Amino acid sequence: MSQWPLRLRRALGVLGAALAALLVGSVVLALVLLAAAWSLAHHDGATERLLKAVPGLQVTEPKGALLGDFQARRIELALPRGGRLSVVEPAWQGMALVIDGQAPWRVGARAEWLKARQVHLHWVSGPPAPAAPPPASLALPISVVIDRLQVQQVHSPLWGEGRPFGPVDLGISLQRAGATQQDMPGGDSSAVHALAIREFGWVGWRISGTVKVGA
Repeated sequence: MSQWPLRLRRALGVLGAALAALLVGSVVLALVLLAAAWSLAHHDGATERLLKAVPGLQVTEPKGALLGDFQARRIELALPRGGRLSVVEPAWQGMALVIDGQAPWRVGARAEWLKARQVHLHWVSGPPAPAAPPPASLALPISVVIDRLQVQQVHSPLWGEGRPFGPVDLGISLQRAGATQQDMPGGDSSAVHALAIREFGWVGWRISGTVKVGA
């Protein structure tokens, strides 16, 4: 019997988990930026002191300001139960906070591009728990728009050792009701969250397209 249906279901499940992780990471990044004082985040020295004050966060050789252009040799974040997220050679350009009347908190985060050479995710699952009900709403407190998110490789035991995702090339638009083609390729008046997948590779597969989610 052909193994292609099984492989396809597994690939789609892994793809969904990876895209969900990217969405969560984008929101976390935006919330960290909101937590930073506007005046401090525009100065290199203040940015470095601010990063050192975040529990569980280690940033090696940071250069630039959080709001604006930034790069580092490595970022490591401690996760629950001994897990860890490592980002090798992260960099972004044009990061900014803007007023956005579409978002519940009337604030949005924007970036021209965000890049990394490698991402390593070691997630430690907790004890089994009863299945949670589906969320009543997918609305986020702030909007996030990243014109281009590029990662060469994404490693994790979740989808197999030695089988990294990559290259990954996405456009991200979160909490942008009524987004137009100019805001996000593939956007329409009903989409709240959208991903423009320019390239998503895994074990020889190459995926492209647009994912849109309503409220």
